[in-house]
Amino acid sequence: MVTFQEFSTFIRHVTRYGKSISPDTDVVHDLGVAGADGEDFARALFDRYGLLLTRDEILQHFGEERAMTPWQLVIWLCDQAERLKPLTVKELYDRVVDIERRRST
Repeated sequence: MVTFQEFSTFIRHVTRYGKSISPDTDVVHDLGVAGADGEDFARALFDRYGLLLTRDEILQHFGEERAMTPWQLVIWLCDQAERLKPLTVKELYDRVVDIERRRST
């Protein structure tokens, strides 16, 4: 079964986050995963752990990617970040552990 340390190392690798990750680390607000990066992140979770985030979950947590200038992107992210539903590393880890438990029974 995957340990939290292994899972957090995976998260750091996928998000290219250089600092340590705690269970309370928010994927959107702390790690900066949003828009198309959120879709890539969700795909990596599925490929590695079989954790499927639905399209609705991806939109709730990461928002939509739109074509825009860098300045528009900054403004959009600031506004969007307030509306995006938080998603902690612990929430994801708990789901992965649940998947692994079901597979082993």
